[in-house]
Amino acid sequence: MVKWMKYGGRIAIGLDFIDTTGQVIDACNYGQSGQCEKVAIKEYSKFAGRTGGGMAGGYYGGIAAGAACFALGAATGGFSA
Repeated sequence: MVKWMKYGGRIAIGLDFIDTTGQVIDACNYGQSGQCEKVAIKEYSKFAGRTGGGMAGGYYGGIAAGAACFALGAATGGFSA
C-alpha cells in the first residue's frame, strides 16, 4: 500500500509540474510582452513552495506520528484493548 502511495505522490508532483508549465506557456504565448518571465518566476516559485512544503510536512508529520505511537504505547504498557 505504501509503495503505491509513493507512486501516487510522484505522479501528483509530475502532474502539478505539467500544469505549472502549461500556465507559463499560456502566459508566454497569449500574454502581454514582458509577462512571460514574471509569470514563469511566480508560477515555478509557487510549485517549488508547494512541493517543498508537502515534503517537509510529510517528513515532520511522520516524526510526530512516530512520537505519538510511542507515547500511546508507553501509556498503555504496550497492550491494546
